[in-house]
Amino acid sequence: LSLIPEPILVDEDEDPKEEEFKEKEEPQEEDMDIDDEEDENEPELTDIDSLFGRIASLSRRLCGRETEHALVKKKGKEKDEYYGKLILDLGNEVRSSMEEESVAMENLVRKLGNAEKRAECKKL
Repeated sequence: LSLIPEPILVDEDEDPKEEEFKEKEEPQEEDMDIDDEEDENEPELTDIDSLFGRIASLSRRLCGRETEHALVKKKGKEKDEYYGKLILDLGNEVRSSMEEESVAMENLVRKLGNAEKRAECKKL
């Protein structure tokens, strides 16, 4: 595995005194699959910066790289509205994904039940 660092986008009009958006992530994060068990083992996110960092990370993994550029350009209320929409979009994406997984699991259980019934019939 070779890791290529991501380019960092900088808004030249940004106030240098304003705190920069920083995200902590593991080097191999891009190669990992999203897994519910993995999320259960993570420490609870207690500050807003950690939460937004996690949201941005998930968004890039789910939706592509355009999110990072948008975060750099937005400020103030516009940034808050963007985060609100991002949270709603991610929630909808996760819910949709969970519904699809649930349907797939129900189908597998149904097929397994049918296979067990056929096996019992063959024994008789």
